Amino acid sequence: MSSIFLSTNGRKLLVGLGLASLLATTQAAQAETVYQAMSFAYSNNPQIMLEREKLKLSDEGIIAAQAGLYPSLNGELSLDGSWSKAYTKTTGWLPAQDAIGISAGLSANYTIWDNGITQNRIAQAEIGKAAQLDAFANAEQAFLLDVFTTYVNVLRDSALLNAQIKNFNVLSEQQKASEARFQVGEATATDVSLAKARKSGARSSIAGAKAQLDASRAIYEQYVGHRPRNIRQPKQINRLLPKNLNAALQAVENNHPALKSLKKAVLVAEKSVNIAEAGLLPSATAFGSASHQISLDGEAAQTSLRIGAKLSIPIFNGGIKTSQIRQEKIRLAQARLNLSVARAQMRAGVKARWASLLAAKTSAGAADAQIRASRAVLNGIRAEADEGVRTSFDVLNSEQELLSARVQSIVSQRGVLVSQMQLLSAIGNLSTQKLGIN
Repeated sequence: MSSIFLSTNGRKLLVGLGLASLLATTQAAQAETVYQAMSFAYSNNPQIMLEREKLKLSDEGIIAAQAGLYPSLNGELSLDGSWSKAYTKTTGWLPAQDAIGISAGLSANYTIWDNGITQNRIAQAEIGKAAQLDAFANAEQAFLLDVFTTYVNVLRDSALLNAQIKNFNVLSEQQKASEARFQVGEATATDVSLAKARKSGARSSIAGAKAQLDASRAIYEQYVGHRPRNIRQPKQINRLLPKNLNAALQAVENNHPALKSLKKAVLVAEKSVNIAEAGLLPSATAFGSASHQISLDGEAAQTSLRIGAKLSIPIFNGGIKTSQIRQEKIRLAQARLNLSVARAQMRAGVKARWASLLAAKTSAGAADAQIRASRAVLNGIRAEADEGVRTSFDVLNSEQELLSARVQSIVSQRGVLVSQMQLLSAIGNLSTQKLGIN
């Protein structure tokens, strides 16, 4: 009988473990990691799609600039009709003359020499394409950081809500215990009222935490395109971060796409100066044309060919060319100043992000220690309360201290993750390639 009983329980246990394993496997399969969320958002978000369209425009700019290397060819087809009637004193009115003819022609123009204007324009377009790629990378950084922050915000707010619910349950038990002690004369009505007040406050905190979680979920859906799906705590990205502040400052100079884009803006401005200065020099073009005219009655026809070259020499233009040169040089100076200002701002940003990360790690460690200490204090005060040394007020205060420590720990954990990603963005290394996102 005993063996049958154990066997039955064993089967129940196996079935239970099997169901638990199946449930865990299903949940794991449905879980959405932060990189999966970032990948989905990156592939489907309209903001990223818009940045991709901007890249296509820069491709067309290169094609338009390269067109200056080739001759232009134009065709023309026309139908002409005329009617005339003349009068003289000798003959009077002469018979009317009319004619209808068709003409077809081709004309071609080719720039032989333009002092490098076309080549500079091509270089401008190619540099502009590279700058647009950097701008896309910078937009990608900002977008990925927003998605990551939104993801961990949902995790944080979920944990905060769970902490508030757990606190509410503890306070509910505390209220029941206070009421029971009041019934036997071991607690006062004030103790019961205090427990009720703390419980009501906890209920209000739950409502606030839930509202915050709903808001974070809505923002998550805005970026990712769907509601959070069993998201999980991301791993830290220490392997992607610089080892020290000097390495971080060197990385921002070499890698940050916004800084690289501004460097290319200086190159584009230099090409604009070259183009403006070339406008003061002579240019040479070749041209040619061919045409054939024929009347509809076939009684007349004419064919003509023309070919030549032209040298254009600027002599006087009222100072507009030199003014354009000065304007482009001013724009070049502005581009260089923009680069200097941005470099200083980005270096300051890296230093600030580095300090924030160190502070977040310190805060997280302190919060964990605070939880351990608060839990030990609460256990001690509860034991003392059972012996009559402590009051219900002391117990409630200790529970509040433990809740505050848990909240601080949750916030600090989120702070470490976000600070790491912010530092990665500040040095210009936050990209789908670095994160291994498809």
